[in-house]
Amino acid sequence: MCEIISIIIAGCFFGAALNSTVNALAFVLIAPFLSPYGWVMIIPFIFFLKGKRFTYGMKLRKESHANIGVESKFNWKHVTNSPKIIAGYLWYHLFPVGLGFFYGWTTRKKYDSKIFLFFASIFCLEWWYIGLKIDPVMIWWYFASLLIFCHIQGKFGQYFTVERYSCLATIPFCIIINKLIPNDIIFTIICVTYFWLTHEYVKAWRNNETLFSYSMETNYSTSENANNYGSLLLNEGKFSQAAAVLQVALLLSDIESDRFRVYLNLARCYAHETVMRLSDALKMITLALASPSCPADGRD
Repeated sequence: MCEIISIIIAGCFFGAALNSTVNALAFVLIAPFLSPYGWVMIIPFIFFLKGKRFTYGMKLRKESHANIGVESKFNWKHVTNSPKIIAGYLWYHLFPVGLGFFYGWTTRKKYDSKIFLFFASIFCLEWWYIGLKIDPVMIWWYFASLLIFCHIQGKFGQYFTVERYSCLATIPFCIIINKLIPNDIIFTIICVTYFWLTHEYVKAWRNNETLFSYSMETNYSTSENANNYGSLLLNEGKFSQAAAVLQVALLLSDIESDRFRVYLNLARCYAHETVMRLSDALKMITLALASPSCPADGRD
């Protein structure tokens, strides 16, 4: 009876979590391994998939992707990015230094090579093997909670990681590390280090400005962080500052969907009466209209 009550309560919490964040999606793959009644989690999962929040959100996401030239259909080519993306998450779990809203690399073509795919795959397989020896359920939890997002990120042709997607994977990571290190002194040192890094990083989440500026400073090679910060400054009416940050974003952008959004933001900056760089604004608009990411109705 207690287990039935527990699973009902868990289902309620899972349903609430799904309506709060997509991070909880993978729990439906994990729950059956945690309890014989875990399969019941599929009920709130189905209700969520059929609900207005998810269907409307997916509609908006598809429209957003269409506007920046990102394909929303399943593609096996994107799956090959999974080892690279998971390796990125694992690296930042092991070494949580230089955290930020988005992580990425300046020259993504370098990471499009078979050599990088090979080493990323070896890195992931090593972690899988270690986890399998220590706790098979936890290692399944770790990979399942990340794999569900990998195809989404692979669509962009970028090997970036999004910090919020890793919160569910952090739980099994900590459990595996706990079982992996038998020495209490070493384990205590690691825990204190992780605690201090977390304590310092939490300060960055005070508001959007502190988060985006911090992310830009720590992950200066990721154009999305600079574009986010520039957009924030733009919306706050700080046009000169926004223009300077967005110029950095433009220099870092190496895919067209990134550049398209920066073009539009820069055009708004340059056209404002406090900046009045109309020729530069016209240039940005021209580049945006010529971009493959520009929707067809935007050119009319």
